[in-house]
Amino acid sequence: MKNHLLLFIPFLLANAQSFFSTRGLGEEILSFDAFQSSLGKTYIFSYENPAFPLDLKNTITMGNINQQILFARERENRRLLYQFLIDYVKILIPGFYQTNWGLGLRRRFSQDFDIYSETRDSYYWHIIGRGGINSLSFSLGKRIRDIFAFGISYNYLFGGSEEVWSFETEEKVLTQETIFGQYQGSSYQFSLLGRIGNLQLGGGGEIFPSFRYQGYLSVPSETTKKEIKIPAIFNLGLAYNLNEYRRIFFGGNLKNWRKIKLDGKEFPIFTNGLLISIGFLDYWQEKIPFRIGYAENFWYLLSKSGRRIGESSLTFGTSIKIPKFGFFDLNLETFYRRGGELKEIGVKLLTSPRFDETWKKRERRWGY
Repeated sequence: MKNHLLLFIPFLLANAQSFFSTRGLGEEILSFDAFQSSLGKTYIFSYENPAFPLDLKNTITMGNINQQILFARERENRRLLYQFLIDYVKILIPGFYQTNWGLGLRRRFSQDFDIYSETRDSYYWHIIGRGGINSLSFSLGKRIRDIFAFGISYNYLFGGSEEVWSFETEEKVLTQETIFGQYQGSSYQFSLLGRIGNLQLGGGGEIFPSFRYQGYLSVPSETTKKEIKIPAIFNLGLAYNLNEYRRIFFGGNLKNWRKIKLDGKEFPIFTNGLLISIGFLDYWQEKIPFRIGYAENFWYLLSKSGRRIGESSLTFGTSIKIPKFGFFDLNLETFYRRGGELKEIGVKLLTSPRFDETWKKRERRWGY
């Protein structure tokens, strides 16, 4: 929640996510797994939706590996970044009476950054941020004849951040201070999903009963505590089967986060967030799936210049079937972010092994 003047060192390689992560809660992570992301990041048709899918037969276990290369520019200054992160794990189990039981762990917000703040006379601040906010979820969904489902999910929100402020010259570090932060809270997700012929429709929301921040400067005795009030999130989704192999997806995500409050006060860095997406699924020679998606994401944050942060992304994906295991989902994403004079262009590669297991009674080789 600080404003910094970014000074880029030309073409250095670092480990970070986005320079916009210095503000608010950080960058919101909207890509869960390679399959969902390659269809435009539609939430309703992802395993994070407790009502999805309508026809779950087997236990699904999956994870996601996120690799990213990011090029950023502000005026004449440039920076090149790389990231490797395992940011999503999910297991979904079909239960009795057409129920779905889920357990998941994912990164909700990233606060990774590495920036330089120019002063004068060859002195500058070097500020490194690490950490973020995670979600541990427990979900339950109920299906009715594979044509309608509803679900609820409880999410335990937790995480921490560390900001290392170094006052440096080109030769050495003069002083260094560290700011630590801890986050804790909870949220509940509700969703509905139904099928009418070739059409699937879904909607849902998420509420945040409580969310707290506690930070301190080097020593725990100097603490700052804040109660953060986060308004609800709303999701909508539509999918239509054009034929046996082709399907088109539409999705929307709305956040009334202009009203985020810290200890009862609104802050001008927040605004309403909106994501609109479209995706298309087809099969090459009726065997090999390929997916393409496009999304426009307007962040819940304003940049340091007061501009809305926008992000346009184009995604491509496929799945490789692995006998006696499941699938290996792949997604390649290109994106462009802008917020005033700061621009970011990046490429993401998501790889998600998806284990598809049929639970059944196993017999010994001699027949009992």
